[in-house]
Amino acid sequence: LEYAMVLCLTGLACAIGARVGIFNVGGEGQLYLGAIVSAYIGVLLKDASPVLAVLAAALGAVAIGGFYAWIPGVLKVKLKVNEVITTIMMNSIAIFLCAYLSSGPWKTSHSNRVSGTDTLSQNLQFDKLIPGSNLTTAIFASMIIAFLVWYIMGKTTKGYEMRLVGENPRFARYAGIKASRLMILGMVISGAICG
Repeated sequence: LEYAMVLCLTGLACAIGARVGIFNVGGEGQLYLGAIVSAYIGVLLKDASPVLAVLAAALGAVAIGGFYAWIPGVLKVKLKVNEVITTIMMNSIAIFLCAYLSSGPWKTSHSNRVSGTDTLSQNLQFDKLIPGSNLTTAIFASMIIAFLVWYIMGKTTKGYEMRLVGENPRFARYAGIKASRLMILGMVISGAICG
């Protein structure tokens, strides 16, 4: 279950991109960047209200993940650069950047650790559901996000337009739908969820 939570969200994020006709295989890099940014924000806001700190960390992760997916989305739509290649290459960039930050400028102040950011204070961590495991209440946040994505993609006009663009972009353009904009939006949403 603890792995299902992360895999569910990254798989769901990649499915959104695929529904719009763009393939986000850069979920790993977006996840890494979202993780390190949210951890760093949590460390910076350790004395702030837990609600404010968790919200700021989540928004930071969403923003960096969305931005990191926006880059290959724009390259695909504007310059016809293959998004599979760019997102795979950007995974390595993100992983190496996170390794640099966690062993360099954002390295923990604890002398007994080689790398990593400082540990989040206990009041900023999700509560454990099963003692002795890493399964936390974050699984409920994953369920809420999955429900929201299902609702938006299946029950709203924007979701219908996104699906139409993925199935037939030429027809969508003739119908007056801004296919390029929706493809980039789908990629950004995909990256935001991964983050």
